[in-house]
Parts: sequence; structure tokens; C-alpha cells
Amino acid sequence: LAVDMLEKGDILDKYFKNIPKITSKKTMEEFDDYGINYAYPLNEEIYSNVEGVINNKGSLTDILELLTNLQSKQKIFTNYKIMKSILTYVLNTVYFSKCVDNDDDKNEELAKQLLISNKIKVKTELGRIIHLLHCKEETKDDNNADDEEDGDERQHGHVGSIAITVTSM
Repeated sequence: LAVDMLEKGDILDKYFKNIPKITSKKTMEEFDDYGINYAYPLNEEIYSNVEGVINNKGSLTDILELLTNLQSKQKIFTNYKIMKSILTYVLNTVYFSKCVDNDDDKNEELAKQLLISNKIKVKTELGRIIHLLHCKEETKDDNNADDEEDGDERQHGHVGSIAITVTSM
């Protein structure tokens, strides 16, 4: 719902892009502090790069590499438009195309396999992409798939708005 409202009202281009010094480090930190990273207006180059990878039918590795590269350049490197583009492409490519009609158990198992490697219990490329879409820096503990959710909720006492936004898309 929040994503639809942002899109319909064109909040990013109509209003947020017009904030003085929107690209300053301080403004970016304020968006991050208030947990509204998903509404931060990004420059057109980022959108073009994401759409380029998608239009060229990029692999999960290509998308992960792009997001990692963007993360190294600035604190906020994704928003609801980027999330929607990447998740639509990735989930249609690697999940929905492999789902079995009327078999929720098999589809749930497929989703788990796509997110966490069974053999070594670390995030797969898809799991790492979703993590990066949260605009969070990966630490050595983040790659441990078993502890991540519990630790994040304990540390913050709640599920963040970005996590809810990514999940709801």
C-alpha cells in the first residue's frame, strides 16, 4: 500500500527531489535515521544501471555485483522503485517460473532453498540481494542465515520499515 501511494503521488520526483541539498550526506543520514530509505530519490544513473542489467537478462550474480558496487559508493543506493524492479525481475525469473501449481509445500521449500543454502547455512545470492535492498551493510555475522532475523529484531526491538516494504512487494 505504501509503495502504491508513493508511486501514484510521484513523491520522489515531485517533492523529495526538490529538497535543497537532497544528495548531501546529512540528508541521506536523516532518511536513514527515520527509516525512510525506500523513499529517497536516487539519481537517474542508478535507475539506468538497474534497468540495463534487467533488460540484458542479467543473472543473480550480475544484480548482486551491481548492488554491492552501488553500496560501496553511497549510504542509500536503493529505494522502492529499485526494489520493485529488481524483485519483480528476480522473483519472476528464479521463483515463480519454477513454482508448482497447487503445491504450497514444494513452493515454500523452493523459496527456502533460494534464500538459504542447505549445506552451509549461508545466504544465497538471492538472500544477499534482498539484504542489500534493505540498504544495510553486510557484516561477517550477516552471512549466518540462522541468526540474522533474531539478532536484528533483538537489536532494534522491531522489524524495520524497509524489511516490511521489501517483503510486501
